[in-house]
Amino acid sequence: MKKYRPANGWEGMDFMEVWCCRCIKYDDCQILTDTFVYDVKDEKYPKEWTFSDRGKPICTAFECESES
Repeated sequence: MKKYRPANGWEGMDFMEVWCCRCIKYDDCQILTDTFVYDVKDEKYPKEWTFSDRGKPICTAFECESES
Protein backbone atom coordinates (compact mmCIF):
# COMPACT_ATOMS: atom_id res chain seq x y z
CA MET A 1 0.00 0.00 0.00
CA LYS A 2 1.26 3.48 -0.86
CA LYS A 3 2.10 5.67 2.11
CA TYR A 4 0.71 9.20 2.35
CA ARG A 5 2.82 12.25 3.13
CA PRO A 6 1.40 15.77 2.84
CA ALA A 7 2.95 17.77 0.00
CA ASN A 8 3.24 20.90 2.13
CA GLY A 9 2.31 22.41 5.49
CA TRP A 10 -1.18 23.51 4.42
CA GLU A 11 -2.03 20.04 3.17
CA GLY A 12 -0.67 18.58 6.40
CA MET A 13 -2.79 20.94 8.49
CA ASP A 14 -5.90 19.98 6.50
CA PHE A 15 -5.17 16.27 6.98
CA MET A 16 -4.62 16.74 10.70
CA GLU A 17 -7.86 18.68 11.04
CA VAL A 18 -9.83 15.89 9.34
CA TRP A 19 -8.12 12.94 11.04
CA CYS A 20 -5.77 13.71 13.92
CA CYS A 21 -7.68 16.45 15.75
CA ARG A 22 -10.81 14.29 15.94
CA CYS A 23 -9.00 11.09 17.01
CA ILE A 24 -8.94 9.79 20.59
CA LYS A 25 -5.22 9.02 20.15
CA TYR A 26 -4.26 12.60 19.20
CA ASP A 27 -2.49 13.62 22.41
CA ASP A 28 -0.29 10.52 22.51
CA CYS A 29 -0.05 9.62 18.83
CA GLN A 30 3.23 8.01 17.88
CA ILE A 31 2.04 7.84 14.28
CA LEU A 32 1.82 11.63 14.06
CA THR A 33 5.22 12.03 15.69
CA ASP A 34 6.83 9.51 13.33
CA THR A 35 5.51 11.32 10.25
CA PHE A 36 7.59 14.32 11.30
CA VAL A 37 10.69 12.24 12.11
CA TYR A 38 10.89 9.82 9.18
CA ASP A 39 10.89 10.27 5.42
CA VAL A 40 8.01 8.61 3.58
CA LYS A 41 10.53 6.24 1.95
CA ASP A 42 11.86 5.12 5.35
CA GLU A 43 10.56 1.74 6.53
CA LYS A 44 9.74 3.38 9.90
CA TYR A 45 7.39 5.93 8.31
CA PRO A 46 3.88 5.00 9.51
CA LYS A 47 1.97 2.66 7.20
CA GLU A 48 -1.27 3.95 8.77
CA TRP A 49 -1.05 7.12 6.70
CA THR A 50 -2.12 5.81 3.32
CA PHE A 51 -4.78 6.25 0.63
CA SER A 52 -8.39 5.06 0.44
CA ASP A 53 -9.74 3.06 -2.49
CA ARG A 54 -10.82 6.41 -3.93
CA GLY A 55 -7.31 7.84 -3.69
CA LYS A 56 -7.98 10.13 -0.71
CA PRO A 57 -5.46 10.31 2.14
CA ILE A 58 -6.58 8.51 5.30
CA CYS A 59 -5.28 7.29 8.64
CA THR A 60 -6.18 3.65 9.19
CA ALA A 61 -5.61 3.96 12.96
CA PHE A 62 -8.25 6.69 13.32
CA GLU A 63 -10.73 6.31 16.17
CA CYS A 64 -13.31 9.08 16.37
CA GLU A 65 -13.33 10.74 19.77
CA SER A 66 -17.10 11.22 19.67
CA GLU A 67 -17.61 7.44 19.37
CA SER A 68 -15.61 6.63 22.52
